[in-house]
Amino acid sequence: MELPTLNAALTEDPIKYRNVFMWLAVAVLGSSCVFATVQVDLLAPREVVGTTVESSLKAFLTDGRIAVFPDGARITTDSVFGAGIRYSLDLASSDSISALALDDLLGLESARADVDMLPTVGIAAGIVLGGAFVVVCSAPGAKCFGSCPTIYSHDESGEVLEAEAFSYSIAPLFEGRDVDRIGVGADANGVVRLELRNEAFETHYINHLELLEVRHENDRAAYPNEEGRILVVGDMTEATSGIDRDGTDRLGELSARDGTAFFSSDERIRRATPEDFRDHIDLVFPRPDTPSAALVLRLRNSLLNTILFYDLMLASQGAKALDWLGTDMANLGDAAELGQWFQRTMGLEISVRGPGGWERVARLADTGPLAWDEVAIQVPVPDDDRLRVRLSFLADEWRIDFAGLAGDVEFAEPTVASFARVTPMGGDHDPALAAELALPDEDYLVTGPGTALSLESEPLGAYADSERTFFLSSQGYYTEWIQPDWIRSSNGFEEFRPSGETIVRLMERWLEEKDEFQKSFFETRIPVR
Repeated sequence: MELPTLNAALTEDPIKYRNVFMWLAVAVLGSSCVFATVQVDLLAPREVVGTTVESSLKAFLTDGRIAVFPDGARITTDSVFGAGIRYSLDLASSDSISALALDDLLGLESARADVDMLPTVGIAAGIVLGGAFVVVCSAPGAKCFGSCPTIYSHDESGEVLEAEAFSYSIAPLFEGRDVDRIGVGADANGVVRLELRNEAFETHYINHLELLEVRHENDRAAYPNEEGRILVVGDMTEATSGIDRDGTDRLGELSARDGTAFFSSDERIRRATPEDFRDHIDLVFPRPDTPSAALVLRLRNSLLNTILFYDLMLASQGAKALDWLGTDMANLGDAAELGQWFQRTMGLEISVRGPGGWERVARLADTGPLAWDEVAIQVPVPDDDRLRVRLSFLADEWRIDFAGLAGDVEFAEPTVASFARVTPMGGDHDPALAAELALPDEDYLVTGPGTALSLESEPLGAYADSERTFFLSSQGYYTEWIQPDWIRSSNGFEEFRPSGETIVRLMERWLEEKDEFQKSFFETRIPVR
């Protein structure tokens, strides 16, 4: 059977997938690359026992090469069979293949033929250099670091994790926008410098990045709200009480930004049923003497959602997880069903006690398990001497480090700056990379494991007469690599169903794994330096 030429089969302009980093001597993919028509002889699918995956696939090899299976493949516990094209490290040459050994793979990724079928150049450079990381993450049952793009700043004491971008945007239909408060300052010219990384076995599709700045009085502070709008708030008041659902006083964990955070008790996790799996904290504040107020929270997710994603959504489905990500999650109905279930089940609900009982005023979407997130949620001021606020959530889904009530709330319109210089680590400034991030459009910057990019904002000027707070606005999605061990250990296809029964299974798995997982997760980042 003769396959069409690569350009006809894959449809995308190679320039779009320009290399974003250069740890190895990997050439930038340009329009001058030539790919030959290939001939492939295949076994008929019925002759191979395994799982048929119909989605287009990319396979990432342990030696840094990449293979593409445009028409899917048949996957067994030791091999991948299909009409494939395998590329050299620099993508300058290719050869046809009909099979790959699972032992030679780092992972498999569902790929959209209209967007990302061309291999991401240099995607395995960090992995090739990080041999110890590969060993750890290839161990049976291992779970590796993964989340989304991570954002760092640097100061005299070292690097600072500032944010994680568009957490849980696990497929194109879930592409989301995040606004994260960052602590980094600007230089004398008003330039803010950050570093964007991919530290996981994932491919990141970054649509848009921009910097937001809000100037305000020195005795006020600025935070994003649940919709990504910026609130400027006045004096902060501490809670006088903070009782969880078990009746335990947790105020000590919520009174300071010190990393000593609230978490649900094991007993609360153990009590989860398909109908009742939530925990809550009831906070009491003195009534503010201002006409408006906002609940200020410092928090992040636990790794509970990561167990849900790795164990129940992906690993339990084995090779079929590739179709679940590549086909089901590209279907509007399936994606909407999952999204609605997440809205009902995950996130953090904020309610205020009124004359008629608890009234929900806002919902905060999941923020990710890596960086502390600071947000402000506007709440009504009651006609009472106390303000009672309830935080309700899936048991142990959140780590809450601080909760306070701020008064005198107003919205602020930020100044917007693009990132004028985007530079691969160890490379040269490339205007094309900045252009890919400049607008929320169909042009994505695609990064793979081991990528690190330096970001420099446009100059925002220097101001001595006011405080200034910066925010990072990010938009995009990412796709998880299906690990070979998930395929080897899968006992047949176990379809993921969003349900209360799934939550109970999740809680059982979480109790078994959380202590060890929390110790090992952050140690398995792919090194970028």
